[in-house]
Amino acid sequence: MALTKIDDRGLTTPIDLLDNEKIRFGTGNDLEIFHDGSNSYIKDVGTGILQLNTNYLQVKNADDNEFIIQASQNGAVSLYYDNSKKFETASYGAITTGIHKVQGAEGGNAELWLQADEGDDDADNWLIYHDASDNKVKFASKPTGSYVDKLILDSSGNLGIGVTPSYKLHVAEGTTDVVASFTSSDANAWIQLRDDHTNDTAVMIGANDDSMMLRAGSNTRMLIAHNGNVGIGTESPKSFANQTSLTIDGSSVGRFDCIAGGGGGGGIYGTATSTKVFANSGATLYVDTATSTDLRLSVGGVDIAKAKNNKDFEIVDGNLVVANGHGIDFSASESSNTTSSSVFADYEEGSWTPADASAAGLSFGNAHGYYTKIGNTVVAHGSVTWPTTSNANTFLITLPFTATTAGSGYTSGSGSVRYTTKDSVVTIHVRDNQSNFSGYAFGGSGITNSNMSTCRFDFTCTYPV
Repeated sequence: MALTKIDDRGLTTPIDLLDNEKIRFGTGNDLEIFHDGSNSYIKDVGTGILQLNTNYLQVKNADDNEFIIQASQNGAVSLYYDNSKKFETASYGAITTGIHKVQGAEGGNAELWLQADEGDDDADNWLIYHDASDNKVKFASKPTGSYVDKLILDSSGNLGIGVTPSYKLHVAEGTTDVVASFTSSDANAWIQLRDDHTNDTAVMIGANDDSMMLRAGSNTRMLIAHNGNVGIGTESPKSFANQTSLTIDGSSVGRFDCIAGGGGGGGIYGTATSTKVFANSGATLYVDTATSTDLRLSVGGVDIAKAKNNKDFEIVDGNLVVANGHGIDFSASESSNTTSSSVFADYEEGSWTPADASAAGLSFGNAHGYYTKIGNTVVAHGSVTWPTTSNANTFLITLPFTATTAGSGYTSGSGSVRYTTKDSVVTIHVRDNQSNFSGYAFGGSGITNSNMSTCRFDFTCTYPV
């Protein structure tokens, strides 16, 4: 041991102690300082605490060129690794730098406990842990005395909220109707779906003004409005008072198809100028109602026809119009006789002015006529009054239609005429391919214009056309 001199200035030479020689303090040798040949010790072996009082504590390496610990009075405490600060206290807590590792014991969980408000109530406590039993990371709350898993992340990257996940995102709530909410602070809120072929802005489901939207590619393809109206190809479906509408708007045609097994069926399509209900090839178009309900056809809200539940078809307003060259087919009620046609294709009512067709140049007085044309048959009623004349030509009076050609020399129509002034009844003849008729007295002689001078002629004639 080196000699040591102590005077009024204190120690004047070093105190050298061999290994395991100790400097001891306290009545009971409570504090020891020594070196054992390998390590140096400051050892508190008695009662009480080992206390260091300073306004700034700094621990450095043996070469005095790297920080290990720094502690400042009323300031930060900093810990270093290889002279790099990794942990620092602050007025609001602590600051850490780099990677942080929480490691559990062999077979045990790695846990991080979060406690608010001193953790003295169950609801103050949350636990984040790596569950060693199933290799899942879990977030658990403590609602009533024990921890309950709220969020679970498995090793496949599946995330479960309220459930052990089976999918990349799996949300479950057993007692609440709304299990998830997606909120945006602007006018639209979208959820985007993509696969490995998705282009543009992908497929998105969104909300706008309480309406639901479906977007494919770069455009909104479908909208369900807050009032229940649905638009396909438009974000502005038609709206009508007390009605729910489906609006299909295509670039040139809006079309709705109903098919079965990939074929058949039919649908509705509309253009800017027309709307059609159609059946596809091999399908039958039906418009059906309940057995106690009439099928109504209306224009502008006004009924024009009804297919009644008693199987009658009723024209309520307007007329049944058949296009030229077409008619009503009665083939279902044909007789056993030879039939040339079962189509009722024509009906017409009208008037015409009977005139002189005898080449005498006569002008009839009070000339008027009415006809009914049913199919190929004409019924004509008329009246004329002859002027004073001595013309000897057989009289001829015009008809509204030309008679059919039934064969050369054959009459194709006849009727009774009242020769009122002379109170005579004559027979009229309508010749083939002619649009006039002549008269014959009872007995066969032709009647001339002079025979009819100043007489009124009332007639009815039925003939084919």
